[in-house]
Amino acid sequence: MKKKPTPAVTIEKRGLNRKEAAAYIGLSETKFAELVRRDMMPQPKAVGRRRIYDRREIDEAFDNFPTESQMVLEGFRNDGEIAERYPHLDAAQQSLDLE
Repeated sequence: MKKKPTPAVTIEKRGLNRKEAAAYIGLSETKFAELVRRDMMPQPKAVGRRRIYDRREIDEAFDNFPTESQMVLEGFRNDGEIAERYPHLDAAQQSLDLE
């Protein structure tokens, strides 16, 4: 009598090495390391000699990144020339500030 094959168990890793963490959010390792240095991505956990990034912390940090439109509108606060050239976007930023 043949044995039934055991179904494969897939476990999503919570801890990621730097290469996996960078790939997880779609960045190069170099860019990911830069964001870690700038405290825009979480510091790794020390597990013996290994450095492991927590997927949940990466998700939280990534969720806090601005959208492209937020970055553009933020530029209006710092660059009067841009605001002068595109007053409709500056007005949109001001209405967002009022909310």
